[in-house]
Amino acid sequence: MTRFKDVLIVGAGSFGSSTVKRLYELGIRVTVVDKNKRRLEEIKDWAVDVLVVDVINKEALEEITRRNFDAAIIAVGSVFSTILLLTVYLRDLGIPFIVGRAANKLQGEILKRIGCNKVIMPEEIVGKDLAESLVLGEAKELELDEKHSIIEFLAVPGWWGKKVGELSFTDKGVVVCAVWRKPKEDNKERQLITSIDKDFTVKEGDSLILLGKNKVLYRLAKS
Repeated sequence: MTRFKDVLIVGAGSFGSSTVKRLYELGIRVTVVDKNKRRLEEIKDWAVDVLVVDVINKEALEEITRRNFDAAIIAVGSVFSTILLLTVYLRDLGIPFIVGRAANKLQGEILKRIGCNKVIMPEEIVGKDLAESLVLGEAKELELDEKHSIIEFLAVPGWWGKKVGELSFTDKGVVVCAVWRKPKEDNKERQLITSIDKDFTVKEGDSLILLGKNKVLYRLAKS
């Protein structure tokens, strides 16, 4: 499940804006910095804070990063030297997870070597997808409509050994559709269990297929 609760976005262009809006919907606290005040005004309702900052000013970034962000997303324009510089700054300032932009695979390899944990190419991934990947991690999602999805979650330790009824999924409006269970023998395929009632016990390694409202499912992902 996600470890990201407070995220810094550097750059408020189209990519940064779409990312901050989706992170807001997913319940993540976002701070956005950009030197363009007009851009920040347009997205201030989706962020806990927006700051007019020259993003390549290391001293200014150092002051901001004292807020102990879990991750930073470099969403500035396509000037690769700026992205490189910001990656080094954020790494040196102790940001534990850095997302950088690359125009091609070579740039991506360079960013990874100097400290980016995740590299994205805007032509391959949009801000919405990046936001969801930060929250859902490895969970698999099938969107049914704008408000509902089916998501496969790997059971977290807090669920192990508990009955479905004890986990209060029904109270949250979430339906356990099925469970994938790993067999004891490593060479065998997972077993799909579809008869799930309140007395069904969740085990370590189980993957639960849950149906519910997106906001509720994303809160579960963050737990």
